[in-house]
Amino acid sequence: MADAAAGVGELVGHDVETVRLDLKHAIEATRRVLADTWVNADVPEARADLLHAIYDRIVVAGRSIVAARLTPAAYANGLALALPQVVMARPEGAGRALATYRIPIEGHDEWLAAAVERLA
Repeated sequence: MADAAAGVGELVGHDVETVRLDLKHAIEATRRVLADTWVNADVPEARADLLHAIYDRIVVAGRSIVAARLTPAAYANGLALALPQVVMARPEGAGRALATYRIPIEGHDEWLAAAVERLA
């Protein structure tokens, strides 16, 4: 987590509100890029590759997602904060039905704490 928070170091010296806005804009930009990449993936394999690049492990119990561990590269790029933890998804074989899933990302709180600590 320390590597992921290292990028926040360049924000030290700025006022807290500026840092919050910078982080918010970075998270929004990352989400846009991920959404565009997903939409433009022309075959299911491309989407699978994207998911494999982000998620190292997803723990499921019944119909619930218990936890998701990201890849080291995803953590290093700040995706622990950028990825939403509540998503709408269409389970395989469910037709057009959408469901809401909570995806607790391992390390989210630690990444956030490390970033805040570096700013202090």
